[in-house]
Amino acid sequence: MVDVVRPVGPAGMASLVALATADDGGRARSIVQYPPRLGSFDPRVLTRTLNLGVVGGLRVAGALAPSVVMAAAEEAEGWDLGAVYRRR
Repeated sequence: MVDVVRPVGPAGMASLVALATADDGGRARSIVQYPPRLGSFDPRVLTRTLNLGVVGGLRVAGALAPSVVMAAAEEAEGWDLGAVYRRR
């Protein structure tokens, strides 16, 4: 399964919380209450202790593509990357 995770705040600790939430919500709660002291908040380093990995980064910037249809996510707020398509 491939999923998209976004930080809940500024880079750093928020990246760890977002990744931990994708892995285990209870663990994320624990991390927020007792933050670890880490030398790096690089997502690829953070996932070494989690049951998931980082495939790549995604950056969405302001662009206009009227032919692209963004599908709303069914289970959460946001959009479903797997259901995005281009109108012909």
